[in-house]
Amino acid sequence: MGSSTGISGAQAANDDSGIGISVPVVDSATATEPQSTIALPFGSSATNAPVVITLTGLKPFSFIEIFVNSTPVLLASGHADAAGSFTVSVALPAGLETGNHTVSVTGTRADGTAADWIISQFLITAGGLLAQPETRAAPSAASIIPSVRSITSPLVGVTEVVANTPAAAADALGEVPFDLGGVFYLSGLVGSAASVVGPEGGDITLAFTAKNVTSWPLSADLRFWLENSVGMDVAHPTDSRVIDLEPGQTKTVSITLSDVGQWGVLNAHMTFTPPDTVNGAVLTPVTRDTLVILPPYFVMLVVGILGVLVFAARFLLAWQRSRRQNAPAIGASEVSVEATT
Repeated sequence: MGSSTGISGAQAANDDSGIGISVPVVDSATATEPQSTIALPFGSSATNAPVVITLTGLKPFSFIEIFVNSTPVLLASGHADAAGSFTVSVALPAGLETGNHTVSVTGTRADGTAADWIISQFLITAGGLLAQPETRAAPSAASIIPSVRSITSPLVGVTEVVANTPAAAADALGEVPFDLGGVFYLSGLVGSAASVVGPEGGDITLAFTAKNVTSWPLSADLRFWLENSVGMDVAHPTDSRVIDLEPGQTKTVSITLSDVGQWGVLNAHMTFTPPDTVNGAVLTPVTRDTLVILPPYFVMLVVGILGVLVFAARFLLAWQRSRRQNAPAIGASEVSVEATT
């Protein structure tokens, strides 16, 4: 049985029983951070393997959720005790894929602020055994920060919102976030429309959420664009947007594209370009799409006015025709009388 901690620790040599002992060393500067200890039976089958987790430094009676990743699976949940501690013994879920995995916690610090952190990493071998994660040097800045195009001017109408609570992060990411290499969780693309009556068309607001699930700050490149129903570009900004994410941070980026025209139905797209590699994980760009309906009020208004004019013209013609048909005819007797006179 091996154990790892969520704070700084000193690793002692294995004793005669072959159990690795990890002793936490608490730095006074980080003493307010939650502390964690997890015991995993390395060398045993990963299927239903017993896991013992202890958390301290939490807000008393606060709610905690523990997940195994990369695809998030709820491992355990519950409430801290009066001292802000939580201990649970659970089994790893069956069906975890071969490769590196993490165990993460969402909860509340003793000071009442939200906490979302990784407490352990482990490897499932090709033979289905639990093992220590592959050891690699910390990624360099070149491997973390992607190469992005130089931005000559910022996008207009861009906002960034950081999810400050686990509930807010889960809501922003959606029920089934996309797992990008165990490095990022990505939401779908959400679009909304604000129509106007003028000929320039309305505004489209697109929103996208990403979460950094690693222990390093990461950046990625975002590019948004719109197409009409036949695939023609409607709005394709030349600028890109760089999203910076701290470890464990969830952030929503929203962009407003103005004066997109009178198209009615639009296809919105966003491409998320991560670093090429992060700690040995090879990442590729991901594109998210959504359909946005923008009612063409100006076109509808013009068509309505033309319809009224056509109706008025037809009514006027019909009235004139009816008037001519109902005009009294001059009789032959009246003509002869006038001639005699």
